[in-house]
Amino acid sequence: MPMTYVFSPLTLFVLGAIISILNPLSLTTAPQQKTATQRCVRTRQNQMGGQELGNFFDLAKKGDGAKAGVDLSIFAQGLQETEFKSRAAARQPDGRDGQGDRLMGGQRPESDRISGTLNAMDIDGSHKQMVVVHSNSWGSANGSLEPYERNPSGDGWHSTGQHWDVSLGMTGMGWGRGVLSGDVDPGPGKMEGDKRSPAGVFNLGSAFGYDATAPAGSKMPYRQATNNDYFVDDPTSRDYNKWVRLSPQDDPNSHWRSFERMKLRGDQYKLGLVVNHNMEPTVPSRGSAIFMHIWSRPGGGTVGCTAMSEGNMRRLLNWLDPNQKPLLMQVPDQVMPSLRGARVK
Repeated sequence: MPMTYVFSPLTLFVLGAIISILNPLSLTTAPQQKTATQRCVRTRQNQMGGQELGNFFDLAKKGDGAKAGVDLSIFAQGLQETEFKSRAAARQPDGRDGQGDRLMGGQRPESDRISGTLNAMDIDGSHKQMVVVHSNSWGSANGSLEPYERNPSGDGWHSTGQHWDVSLGMTGMGWGRGVLSGDVDPGPGKMEGDKRSPAGVFNLGSAFGYDATAPAGSKMPYRQATNNDYFVDDPTSRDYNKWVRLSPQDDPNSHWRSFERMKLRGDQYKLGLVVNHNMEPTVPSRGSAIFMHIWSRPGGGTVGCTAMSEGNMRRLLNWLDPNQKPLLMQVPDQVMPSLRGARVK
């Protein structure tokens, strides 16, 4: 069965605008695809008037490559890459490092709204750094992270001017157990195995990673993750929601029904940070082993942690200062107004 590509109205609008102002040669494709994309787009553009070009887009939207006169697989790839560039340009300034990390800077409307919320909360004055993660709904598996600092005068909060994408739990967020108290909007509760990231405000624990020593520039306490390290998620165990190191000869299955290996085959725990969720005190089945760590791929949901690119994980650790008693606040946008007046211990 031939593959059919369906383009949204927004996609068609973006492509139409780009075709009218850009040389198709600027599309970033492999050499042979660049030539084909140029032929598909420029030829059809030159041969058609306004109405005919509109008909061409209609045919492409319906997936009728034969009538539209294009190879839709190449057309779709060129469109996807072009639209991605347009979205990235709309979020300028946008910097990338060698690992493809998206680090965005500049003040956003959301920054003022979040600062206003932080300023209206009753946050103990000893806390001078706040990592804010927010998403567009309780069920969203993607969000944005933005670091905030208390003003030198101590009378308010401001954004550092940097923000980046993060992945959340596959099923979104649920209220966790941290240091937030007050009358806030209701929502789902975080439970063991629900694949939700905890919502609320939390103290941050130690950084961790595969190397024997902390990464250069990091000031947080550091713990090496070895093949003998486990984070226990067995609610029936007295070790529930604790990091435990066993001897090399010890079998973890003889201790717990469920546990998280802290040294994985992949790079997800190559560098991370413990989130002190459900630790003050620990309640069985309310969730365990919550970290900030490296994502397996951009946009991929987690089983309850908050994940980001390796480059951004390093940026976060380089910014955090234990002397500033940093906190993590992560909530859906819809909850933000109800946090005004809430207390953080």
